[in-house]
Amino acid sequence: MAVSLKDIAQSAGVSIGAVSRILRGDPKFSKDTAEKVTRIAKEMGYRPNKLVQGMRTGRTQTIGVMVPARADFLSRIVCGIHHKLAVEGYTPILLWGEPGLPELEQIHRLVDRRVDGMILFPSEDAAPDTYFSEVWEREIPLVTVDRKMLYTHADFVGTDDHLGGVLAAQHLLELGHRNVAHLGAEATISSSRERRGGFKETIEAAEGTRLTEVMVEGFDGGFDAAVKLLGASPRATAIFTGNDLLAVGVLQATRSLGLRVPEDLSVVGFADLEIGRVCEPQLTTLRQDPEEIGKIAAQTVLNRIDGRLKGTEPRRVALTPELVVRDSTGALSTS
Repeated sequence: MAVSLKDIAQSAGVSIGAVSRILRGDPKFSKDTAEKVTRIAKEMGYRPNKLVQGMRTGRTQTIGVMVPARADFLSRIVCGIHHKLAVEGYTPILLWGEPGLPELEQIHRLVDRRVDGMILFPSEDAAPDTYFSEVWEREIPLVTVDRKMLYTHADFVGTDDHLGGVLAAQHLLELGHRNVAHLGAEATISSSRERRGGFKETIEAAEGTRLTEVMVEGFDGGFDAAVKLLGASPRATAIFTGNDLLAVGVLQATRSLGLRVPEDLSVVGFADLEIGRVCEPQLTTLRQDPEEIGKIAAQTVLNRIDGRLKGTEPRRVALTPELVVRDSTGALSTS
């Protein structure tokens, strides 16, 4: 049988109201009384009714998290979110949109459950502010991860993708590559656009360069796109991809064509996924920090809830990516 406040009050010799206030952290009671009540509650195995607390305080201590945990990178973001929320006494409700369960419908389900805040990995970034009208009407803080919602006042935590593209280009230029290609995914997504932009600007600013660009849908089009790219003449000597999964597809295409990496082609990915560390050759990439993205996103939504972050101006945090040089890039061969 569940332990009630009445049970604790009878054992401690105080009123039910006193027990309730002490367990909520009310400082008006003596240290001895507070310690006695807290000790008895712990010994009796008392667990507060979060639903009742929510009705009293207007807070449910829950955060809606719409981040698909299917991929390695996203699951690590979820780990960071969960760790931070658990430490702060909040419970994440994890769900996401997919065919048959549209994103907006899932958002409404979270609103109906009176979540205190939301963390979202958006399916695309062109939605207007009115898309989240019900969220804003309820004054629910919203933070997006990895992808910016450019036409909303949602907060954002992710990676400096533009800088990542710059670093990739600088690395290949320093190795002597001038005929390069960019293989990107989904130009409608902010992270893809910014990586492409940083890479393109840096390559085109260098003298004597030639840049070929190919955009593909999804993450599994790297092989076919790379086969076409590598069949062109003159053939690119280096390829920068928008993510590691596309880069692995490029490595598979080079093997099928009898090309060597990095002797005939240098390849740079983005994310530093496990697959890039175990493939052959190991992949040069831009390392992101998904766990830290998750933790900062969780802290941002908590800061909004507690009033430590005010105003409608979105707070945007972009972590600096790190160039990790491995075996898939090398100096341009002059032979």
